Amino acid sequence: MEKFVIPPNQVLLFGLSYCSYCEATQKYLSRRLTNFIYVETDTMEGAARAGVLAAVSSLNPELSFPVIVFGDTGQLLVGYDTIKLNEKLEIMLDNYPQLHKLPEEPEKHGPLYLLKQQVRGS
Repeated sequence: MEKFVIPPNQVLLFGLSYCSYCEATQKYLSRRLTNFIYVETDTMEGAARAGVLAAVSSLNPELSFPVIVFGDTGQLLVGYDTIKLNEKLEIMLDNYPQLHKLPEEPEKHGPLYLLKQQVRGS
């Protein structure tokens, strides 16, 4: 079985081809980062799939998706939560500013935007 190595300076998204939360996470990351690695675990085969599933299982024993690993920052997120995702991305971007693409969530809607509006009192 191949061992899956997580690069220290990359954001990795482990997902499933049929998972709407995985797709939403992938879209969110693509708007925020210049580069990240997306691993669609259910479309892999053989030793590569076994290695990835072992890596995901060691991070998240329940094997629920999506699983986002933020390089060597020690940050991990299971599930789709844009507020927590943004918080963990900021930690990653502090360590690796070359990954940065956009300064803020580009949409004028969504949980992060709504939270900012509530905090500002708008």
